[in-house]
Amino acid sequence: MKGRVVLIVHTPRSNKTRIISMRKANNREQKIYQKRLEEN
Repeated sequence: MKGRVVLIVHTPRSNKTRIISMRKANNREQKIYQKRLEEN
């Protein structure tokens, strides 16, 4: 996933985290992510 922004849906299970799904972020999600990075 080198250099890609991905969206992960997960759930806690006991002492582990279970990944339910993972996909490439769409353009809107990537813009939101970039904006939040710049704010911090």
